[in-house]
Amino acid sequence: MKNLCLILLCILIIFFILKIYKPYQISYIVENLPFLNNYFIMKYSNSLSSNDIFTRRKAALHLSFINHHAVCDILIQLLKDNDLKVRSDALSGLRKFKEKEAFDNIIECLKISDMQIRIKAIILLEDLKDKRAVKYLVDLLDDSDTIVRNYALSALMMFEDPEIVDILIREIKKADDKKKIQIIRYFEKVNDERIIIPLKNELNNNNNVIRELATKVLKDKNLN
Repeated sequence: MKNLCLILLCILIIFFILKIYKPYQISYIVENLPFLNNYFIMKYSNSLSSNDIFTRRKAALHLSFINHHAVCDILIQLLKDNDLKVRSDALSGLRKFKEKEAFDNIIECLKISDMQIRIKAIILLEDLKDKRAVKYLVDLLDDSDTIVRNYALSALMMFEDPEIVDILIREIKKADDKKKIQIIRYFEKVNDERIIIPLKNELNNNNNVIRELATKVLKDKNLN
């Protein structure tokens, strides 16, 4: 009777877990258990040598969710993989480590034609906050894809650098309203007389939010 109760209890626990989590989420939870993650790291690392692309993609995906520093070096190497899906998952997995040793391989991903890969690489550079990224992000402001350009501009605004002010003064002239607001908020953080003219130009903007924000920044900094 006692054994039957235990079995029923286990079934109920499993039922409620399945109600809360999807099967793939459960597998990621299990793979991150301290006494099991070394086993799974070895298992999926070995799978990366498979000739079957789907086996390698599955391994890269699972490794990207394991929160263990031993995975970091593996993911950095996967940034050079020939398969874009593998590279994409490696970029996603590296976000939690913020590992600057990945910098050179991330930069290589910026050269890939796939837009999603370039965006993930930009997000990772933004997370790293490594000033070496500035010149590469500046180059992306001329990217053929509007979304990539917007991500690059947002990432640049994470850095405080006189060169960034020059870039934003140029970019605010052609930015949409959302980007103008972001740029003006960046100007709030800097003390630089070069921002006076671009801010005054926005006092005639048709958007009330932009006009009021530009007015506030000029007033707060006694630049008006």
